[in-house]
Order: sequence, then C-alpha cells, then structure tokens
Amino acid sequence: MRVRPWHILLATWIVVVLYAFPGYMNWDSGAQLWQARTKHYGDWYPPLMAVLWRYLDRIVGGPILMMLAQTGAFLWGLYAILETRFEARTAATIAAVLMLFPPILTPMAAVWKDAQMAGYLMAGFALALRPSRRARIAGVLLLALGTAMRDNAAAALPPLCLLICGAWGFRSRIRAFFAAVGLCVGIVVAVGVTSFAVTVEHAHPWYRTVAIMDMAGTICHADPMDDRELGELLAGTGRIDTTHLHDKICSLYNTRVWFALSQGDAHYWNDPVDRYERSARLHAWWQIVSEHPVAYLEHRAAVMAELLGLTDQPIWEPVCQTVNPNPNHKDELHHDFSLSIYQRVLGTTFVYRPWIYAVLSLIFLGWAVIARDRFVLAVAGSGLLYEASYFIVTAAPDFRYSHWMVTCTCITAATIFVERLRARRAASASPPA
Repeated sequence: MRVRPWHILLATWIVVVLYAFPGYMNWDSGAQLWQARTKHYGDWYPPLMAVLWRYLDRIVGGPILMMLAQTGAFLWGLYAILETRFEARTAATIAAVLMLFPPILTPMAAVWKDAQMAGYLMAGFALALRPSRRARIAGVLLLALGTAMRDNAAAALPPLCLLICGAWGFRSRIRAFFAAVGLCVGIVVAVGVTSFAVTVEHAHPWYRTVAIMDMAGTICHADPMDDRELGELLAGTGRIDTTHLHDKICSLYNTRVWFALSQGDAHYWNDPVDRYERSARLHAWWQIVSEHPVAYLEHRAAVMAELLGLTDQPIWEPVCQTVNPNPNHKDELHHDFSLSIYQRVLGTTFVYRPWIYAVLSLIFLGWAVIARDRFVLAVAGSGLLYEASYFIVTAAPDFRYSHWMVTCTCITAATIFVERLRARRAASASPPA
C-alpha cells in the first residue's frame, strides 16, 4: 500500500496525542479552566481562550479537546503551508519531522496560550493563502483567534499579512501593502474589543509585572540614587518605608522574573493594585525610563538575554515542568500530572537555547532578501518580530515564549535545505552540455 500524505499526518498526530494526553496543565492553565467553568473571565490570561475552553469543556471535561484542537490545527497548518512549496507527500513528511522535533513538540503538549496561539496562527495562515474565498475568511478568523491567545501575538501578524495579501491578487504592490495594514489593524482591533467585552475582572497585569520590573531594573542599572530621591519618585507606587530603599529594591531585582518584587514578606510593591497605585506606577515608570534610557535598555537587554538562553541559567520550563494547576483549584478541576524521565532530561539539551534559532532566522532573513523569497521572508520575519516584542513586554524567560520563533525558524530551515538539496541533485543528474 502506498503511503499517502494523510497517513503520515494521522500517524504523527497519534504519536503527539499519546505523548501529550490528556493535555498538560500548569498554574495558568488551571486558572483558565477555573474561569471557563465559573464564567468569571479575567484579563491576566487571554479571556477568549477561557471562553473557548468553556464550550469545549461542556463536551468533554478537562484539557483534552483543547489539546486536540491546538495540536491538530498546528500539524495541519504546518502541512498546508509546506504544501505551497512541495508536493503533498514531501510536505507531510517535513511537517511530521518538524512536529516531532522536541523544542516544537513539548510546548504544544501543554494547554496554554502559547500553544493555542501557534495552532490557530498556523492553520489560519495556511487557509488565508488559499484561492477559495471561504478558506480565506476562515483563515482570517483563525488568525484573529490566534491573536486573541496572547497579548503580543499581534507582533507576528505583519509579515504574514503582507504575504497573504500579496497572494490575494491585488493589482499593485501598494494596494496589497495597504490591504495588509488594514488586515492587521482590523484583526487587532476586533480581538481587543471582543476580549474587553467578555472580561469580567480586569487584573491590570502590566502594572503588576513589567512596570515594577522595569522600574527596579532601571534603578539598579542607573547611577545610585539616594533614599529621598527614590522615595519621592516612587511615592504612591508601593510600601511607604524608604529606609535603604535603593539597596532593598536591588536585592529584590532579578533579571529572570518579577516575583520577588511584589510577592513574599520582603516585597516592596503591593499586589494587586488599586486605581491610585496604577496611576502612580505609570507616572513613576515613565519618569524613571525617560530620565535613564540607557539604564532601561541595559535592564531590558539583561532580561532578553535570559529569555534567549544567553546566560548560564537553566532554560525556564522547556517541558512544562510545573504542570500542576493552582492547588486551590486542583480538587475541583480533577486533574493529575506526572513527568517522564525523557521529559526531565530533554530540557537540558542545547536545542532548547532560543538564541540559536534567532541567529539562524537572521541568516535566513538575509538569504531571503538576496534571493527575493517572499515566503521565507514572511515566515522568518514573523518569528523574529514576535520574539523581538518580548524586549518590551516580558517579565519572565519561559521557553514557550520563543516557541513561535523556533517553529518559524525550523520551517524556513527545512524549506531552504530541501529545495537546495533537490536543486543539487537535479544539477548532478543532468547530462553535461
């Protein structure tokens, strides 16, 4: 029996489902499932993900349908995108290899916003490139759903929208460009309005994470400030105690994560925050960053180095190692967890260092510009632009944040490698002139 593309894809998906079953959950996932079951949607996590989960949870309780949706959409999207460059069986084979590549597979096994985003963006991108109007509409809707899964997912859209609108047959590049801009803006606005409409509780995550980490990091990288100056600058943002304030903040500051700044007995900033503290933090953040831009950039570069794996620190959660949900919700969610030996060892390997993929993407991006390869340019550009957005928005170095860039890098690498290998074989097989 001849192996058909769907055989390869189905076999791959079965392996993925067996590996991921029933869908790993961490603290964030547990909180979102709780929101889905109580309809108390907050914006600390993407509210539309909880809305989607609510309906799927009614069919089969737990994370399994969410896991099937994200892995199925992702694998099919990989195949359909690669099919634009290769015949069907080759596209299916490459998609299977990429899907089972550990840095791509392991984040997709957990039901969290990053995997949901990747699945819907991948499938939406593939559908939007098709000539059918229905497929394009479905593709745009899936792109919007993927964008709703992460607050910075919009950064991945511009290169994809440019390629999509370029394939839609506009008469000029100018029209295609403005159509791409309109498509991006329309998706982002629609997602923002819808998410705001369904949100019941506004958690104000930026004020509680990035803002305080930026203030602390900028203060610690700038020239030392005396307690009086700092006390006036940070008035209303946190605790009143200003004794040894500079030393205290710097002792709490960590380039990897913001937790110690607002949690534990020694924290300086309160959590959660009221309206007056949010206003004070915004004012203090802007004043500190604008007066010490070099220190701010040094702080953000240090945080980005942690995210890219450029330090000696271990990679943060490459295999969803903290798969337990919030213990306050564990009994009512009825979800247990365990880790295999394979998963415990896997995350220590070099393939989980995101900086490797960033460097490769930059190389592929340069190659695409020279070769005028719009597909490689769009895919590599989407991954890099998304990763670059974390320079501003991240307050932790989770590996899953780099998953989209890793995926885009692997797609472009496979495309370039296979096509160049075929070209060499064709050249060697052709008779000499």
